[in-house]
Amino acid sequence: MQPLTNTPRCQDVDIRHGGLASDAVQALLRQHLDDMQLHSPPEDIHALDLHGLQGPGIDFWAAWRGDELLGCCALHELDPAHAEIKSMRTAPAHRGTGVAKRMMEHLLAVAARRGYARLSLETGSAQAFAPARSLYARFGFAACGPFAQYVDSPHSVFMTKALAGPHPDRLVPEPGAPRARSPLSPLDIARSLSELWSPRVIAELDDSYIKVAKVQGTLAWHRHADEDELFFVLEGRFRLEFEDGVVELGPGELHVVPRGVLHNPVAERECLLMLVERKSTRHTGDVVTTQTRALEEQLRPIVAVASPAD
Repeated sequence: MQPLTNTPRCQDVDIRHGGLASDAVQALLRQHLDDMQLHSPPEDIHALDLHGLQGPGIDFWAAWRGDELLGCCALHELDPAHAEIKSMRTAPAHRGTGVAKRMMEHLLAVAARRGYARLSLETGSAQAFAPARSLYARFGFAACGPFAQYVDSPHSVFMTKALAGPHPDRLVPEPGAPRARSPLSPLDIARSLSELWSPRVIAELDDSYIKVAKVQGTLAWHRHADEDELFFVLEGRFRLEFEDGVVELGPGELHVVPRGVLHNPVAERECLLMLVERKSTRHTGDVVTTQTRALEEQLRPIVAVASPAD
């Protein structure tokens, strides 16, 4: 049997915020609207066009593998506790390859970071929408009545999923949220982490994330083909192994690993790091191990952990 060469590995699906100016994205959105018109009467077509996706409270993402568009999705915030999934679409050549699953995981991770209590959607009742309804059901969405501006219709199916809601003890704001003027302590946040080699995003800087991590042992030999990576030691000692040498770092010291350079991060004892990486940077670059963390995992909310004395 021939391998499915167009099946993207999870690590190959790069979900990027924005992209509405892309010709490929606009063509996919037009195709999405055309398909809606084939299966629903005009009064029951609720898909957003290009202008609608630029409206207030709407965030749009496109899924890519390199320069190839795989799909798109969006979230519409209805109120601070409730959001709606919009514009879920997989490019025809990539249907059945896990792209929709990856986008759903992304949207649920965003919803969790924002502290929504509920995520809802409207889809069609026709047979053509059965795969979409099945996908949503697998992710825990259940049928519900109309919400927001919708009215009941035989051509619509409404689904919803209850979420955990806000995190009152959140240590850092959600990336993309309005920036607070209160300071953050990378060292204190890194100390609060319990997982090793599991970086967590604490802030954004233009197209980069600032992360902290608690590490011990060895991560993996890997490289980042297109991104530089900055390591700054907050506490402890850290070693970067290269093919032609080693860089040892102590508290207050940093090193930038240039793009394309093979390296292996090591800490003999527990060490706390701060990292600055472009948002496109994969955790372990060109390899996947049991310690590899997807971006959604790195973006999980960081909440305060009570000390034994509390």
